[in-house]
Amino acid sequence: MLHVSLSAPLNFARMALILGSCGMLSASEVRVWGSTSLTDRTAAENTALYTVPAGLVDATQVAISDRSVAALRATGEVVVWGVAGQPRLTVPVLAQSGVIQISASFDAFHALRSDGTVVTWGVSNASVVTMVPSGLTNVIKVHGGQDSAIAIKSDGTVVGWGNDWVSPTVGFTCQDAFPNAIAIQSNGSLSHWNTNPTQVALNIPVGLTASAIFSDGSLFAGAVSASGAVTMWGPAGASELNVPAGITGIKQIALGYNHVVALATNGALTMWGNAVVLRPEIGVPFGWSGCQGISAGYRFTAAVFTLPPNGSAPTNMALTGQAVEFQAVANTAIGTFTLSDADPGDRHSYALISGTGSTDNAMFSIVGTQLRVGSTALTAAGASSLVLLVRATDSGGLFTEKSFTITVGPAPIVIPPNNEASKGGLFGGCGAGSGLALLLAALAASVRLVVRIR
Repeated sequence: MLHVSLSAPLNFARMALILGSCGMLSASEVRVWGSTSLTDRTAAENTALYTVPAGLVDATQVAISDRSVAALRATGEVVVWGVAGQPRLTVPVLAQSGVIQISASFDAFHALRSDGTVVTWGVSNASVVTMVPSGLTNVIKVHGGQDSAIAIKSDGTVVGWGNDWVSPTVGFTCQDAFPNAIAIQSNGSLSHWNTNPTQVALNIPVGLTASAIFSDGSLFAGAVSASGAVTMWGPAGASELNVPAGITGIKQIALGYNHVVALATNGALTMWGNAVVLRPEIGVPFGWSGCQGISAGYRFTAAVFTLPPNGSAPTNMALTGQAVEFQAVANTAIGTFTLSDADPGDRHSYALISGTGSTDNAMFSIVGTQLRVGSTALTAAGASSLVLLVRATDSGGLFTEKSFTITVGPAPIVIPPNNEASKGGLFGGCGAGSGLALLLAALAASVRLVVRIR
């Protein structure tokens, strides 16, 4: 099932959305996140989707088409990544420069060029969704539907193409529209020109006005009013219709597969729908702010975030825990990295690096901000010290490095059974092999461990 979102008031898409018009960002970051369930996609497919190309720091819009993501750079170039083998991954020459807006259908991307023409690519050349009408010019917006697309010309007329495109029976002008025939008039009122009763999204609430419309085709639709209020409609009982109470100042919504993402004018994100219940990891990560535009797909989301000014490298890197048990099992958590940064809201990554103080790096791993035992159990001798070298890098590439010493706990003391040393009981003697001597040795080892932790 496909779901679409339209962006206000410039961009629309289906099964995906584009970013609203957000201008040229001096520095931005594209983030893609969502389901990690192997029933939705394989681990390799998730990695291909969620790994944003290096150096993409000037994106202004994003769009999702099935298992691929497109980003429009401030230079006018479209960049695409995703699951291998898709024709959409090959960006045509005409979309490598001069593009001002992007959108998506289920299996195709659409790009509006600055000269008012449209270029579309994806699926096979025989698919009508890629067949832009000959001579189409003076386009000011392009929006993708499931298997169709629509272009809005400067005079308000609409031109569409594809399998599920329904042409207006009479002349029709509007300030914006979607391929399933939902339109917004110049006075903000909503209307449609397709009377297909199976398309419940066309049952527009009476008297609704909006500054932007959003739709997933035949199932769901939504509108954002001039005051930033959200109205959703579609099949009765659907969780996507349950707009959370109290959300205000919304400028854009994106409709994915059973989830809705709302973007506020202050850059905050809100998400709801059945997919969020089934896959909690697709929700908005805590603390994310500064979003400029969104796109939603099959249980995953793509967004562009403005980066804060980055003029200072991180400092004061520390590790909350610096001791580990003797022969700890693989992936045992040891401690959490912290640091300081003069740039508010900056984001950081941590990595083990080679250099002075990296002797024992191979025994460890870093997951997020957490230091862990590596992929195999720790083999270091008891009551020994291990050293590792860590680099913390901020969003602008500035970094700090520090070597840490990890203390390994003492090996457990094993008292041989049925020998002379044990016959006297714990306090049966004071010789080197007596229980008391062993207890004192263990206490001494513990004292040494405490002294060496730093």
